Amino acid sequence: MVNIIGLLNAISFLSVFFFEMIFGFFFLFKSKKTHTRRLGIAGIMLCSVALLYLGYTVNFFYYLIKGENMIDLYGIPLVLIGLSVFLINITTIYFGIDLWLSKKTKQIIIIVNILCGIILSIIYIQDPGKYWNISNLSTAQEEFLIFSANINVFIIIVLFFILQQFIFLGFGAFYKGMQSEGIIRRKYFLLSYGQILATTSAIIEFIITLVIMKFFFRFLFLITAWMWYFALREERIKVKKEKPEEKEIKIEGDLFRLFEMRPENITEEDIVFHKERKICLVCKGTAEGFTFICPACGALYCQKCAQALTTLENACWACYGPIDKSKPVKIYSNKHKLDLEKTEIKMKKSKKS
Repeated sequence: MVNIIGLLNAISFLSVFFFEMIFGFFFLFKSKKTHTRRLGIAGIMLCSVALLYLGYTVNFFYYLIKGENMIDLYGIPLVLIGLSVFLINITTIYFGIDLWLSKKTKQIIIIVNILCGIILSIIYIQDPGKYWNISNLSTAQEEFLIFSANINVFIIIVLFFILQQFIFLGFGAFYKGMQSEGIIRRKYFLLSYGQILATTSAIIEFIITLVIMKFFFRFLFLITAWMWYFALREERIKVKKEKPEEKEIKIEGDLFRLFEMRPENITEEDIVFHKERKICLVCKGTAEGFTFICPACGALYCQKCAQALTTLENACWACYGPIDKSKPVKIYSNKHKLDLEKTEIKMKKSKKS
C-alpha cells in the first residue's frame, strides 16, 4: 500500500503532467483560432514541460495494474523526458529573444542552440539511463519512483543551456516591461517572473530527491502556467467613469502585437474621456511625450500603441480611419468589415446633413 509520501508524490506529478498538457493544447487551440504566434510557442513549451513527468506517469499506471514499480524505465519514457528538455530550451529561448533582440542576433542564437541541441540529443539517446538516478526500485510497496539527474559533465552543459532561459526570457521580458506602460508592462512582468519560477522549479525537480521539496516546486510549475496564461490572454479592463464599461483587447507580437479584437461600441464619450485624461485608448497607460491623435475622430494613442496598430491593421480603434495615410487599412474579421461599412455610412449621412 502506498504511504503518505508516495501519495503526495503521485498527486504532484500527475497534477503537473495533466494540467500542463491540457493548458498546452488549450494554448495551441487559441493560437490557431486567433492566429497568435506566441500563444502557439507557449503551448509547445507547456506540452514539453508535461513530458518531463512522463516517466513518473507511466510508472504510476503500471503500479496500479501490477502493484509494483517498473524495473526498466530506460526506454521511450526516458528518451522523451530528455528530448523534451532540449525542446523546452529552444522554444523558451526563441520566445524570449523574439521580445527584445534584433533579427540578426536572434538568428545566430537560435542556430547555435539548435545545433548544440541536436548534438546533445544524439549523445543522450545513446544511453539515456546513464544520466538518471532512479531510486526506490526495491521498495515498491512504500512509494513511487523518484528521478534525479546524475551530475556529470553532460548534465552541467545541459544546465548551462537551461540557464540561458533566465537571460533571454526572464531578463528579456523584465527589460521590455521596464520600457512599457499600463497593461503591457504588467504582462511582460508576468512572463518574466513566470519564467524565473519555472526554470528554478525544473532545476530543483531533477537535482533534489526529497519528495516534499519536489511537491512544493511542482506546484510552482502550475502557478507559472497561470502566469503565462494571464500574460498572453485577451484582457478585460474596466474604464473608470460614471458607468464602468468593460473594454477588451488582445495582445501579442512585437510589443505584444495588438491583435484583431478591439473594443466594441467605442462611443464619443469614451474618446473624450481618454483624451481629457491623456490615457491611451489601447493599453490604458498614461500617454506622455509623443502621442498620436486620430485626425478623423480624435482618439488618443501613446507612441508604442500607435506604431503597433500601424504595423498590424493601420486602423483607428474608434473610426477605422488610417493611422498612417501612406499605408492601406487591413481589417482582419468580417465583423470589423461590417462595422467599417456602418461607420462609413454614418459619416456620409453626417456630411449630407
